[in-house]
Amino acid sequence: MLIPLGTDAPVYHFPWVTIGLIGVNTAAFFATGMGDAAGVEPWSLAYGNGLHPVQWLTSNFMHAGFLHLIGNMIFLWTFGLVVEGKIGWWRFLAIYLGLGIIQCSLEQSLLLWASSGHSLGASAVIYGLMAIALIWAPENEIECLWFFNYYSTLGRSGTVELSILSLAGWYIGTDLFVAWLIGFRLSTPVLHLTGALLGLAVGVLMVKKHWVDCENWDLFAVMAGRGGRSIRDKTVPAAVNLMSDKYDVDALPAVEQLPKVLSRDQALIEIRRHLLHKRGMSALNVYSKSQHFRARWELPEPELRQMIDLLTAEKQWTESISLLEEFVRRFPAQSTAARLKLAPIVLREQKRPRYALCLLDGISECVLPAKFARLRDSLRQEAQALLDEGVLEPQTQFG
Repeated sequence: MLIPLGTDAPVYHFPWVTIGLIGVNTAAFFATGMGDAAGVEPWSLAYGNGLHPVQWLTSNFMHAGFLHLIGNMIFLWTFGLVVEGKIGWWRFLAIYLGLGIIQCSLEQSLLLWASSGHSLGASAVIYGLMAIALIWAPENEIECLWFFNYYSTLGRSGTVELSILSLAGWYIGTDLFVAWLIGFRLSTPVLHLTGALLGLAVGVLMVKKHWVDCENWDLFAVMAGRGGRSIRDKTVPAAVNLMSDKYDVDALPAVEQLPKVLSRDQALIEIRRHLLHKRGMSALNVYSKSQHFRARWELPEPELRQMIDLLTAEKQWTESISLLEEFVRRFPAQSTAARLKLAPIVLREQKRPRYALCLLDGISECVLPAKFARLRDSLRQEAQALLDEGVLEPQTQFG
């Protein structure tokens, strides 16, 4: 089973409505008896008893139990973040409610002949959001928790990053297969697919009408091989060897050919361009922006080292702190030089003697050359002098 946890898709609008909808669904769950049949049935979508427009709205907020609610809210958060993050709160709210009302109205109308039955839950709407995200951001990644049990005796779990295209394709494809096996009779998979079809229609329409800015990373652009490129640009070279240690700066795309929000490969291209031209702050700005949209991305070690060296050479002491801390955290066995660079910065620029001592204490004694040992001892004395003067700071814990 795959459970989405988070995404690296760029978020231009804070997900106010997504958070609010999770709150409304949760409140409705507790207000109707936590899935109790007597509590939820009056608000669920009834079959064979005429048309009830109020139910077209309310049934989307009813859930049959904790697992039903929690599962839907996890998926609502993940795909709501992607969709609302691109179009803002009011258009997202209109899409969410519109998908639910239209799907439920069609469902109830087609089942007027049924003798009884009802449906409830946000799943169809969430499948619609999943389909929209597939159209708008197919190559963005979602971190997923996976697990399986075999007769409750063997269990495995872990995390994996999947593209939205892969994850949405898996869930929609699985429901399509199950629906086909049962002859497309009324069932949960068929209702999911109805929501997905409506979402696909909305997603395609908004892309084709240019009502949403996917920065040329929508499914149509990706399939055409122009993902991220300007519509006018037909000559951007493919980034085939840009992740290797050897690359030609003259082969890198021009700055104006890169999209506003860069993929990981594109961010590395731009960072390497700045490093080759000795522009440490410019490289840091690209890295910081990329981490804002892709929090789990980290630079390869050579580029991280080079950026640190450039920033310290430019005397950008404060700006280099986060990079030095990242190096110490990621490469502890090779962190001696980084610790010796970071300690005097936090000591002299930030007056944090305890932090400096913590950094210096992490340096291995057995492999330290004599000149580094003298520098370490000198920095320790400087830090201790500040402590003796009564300089106070929060206790720092650092590995």
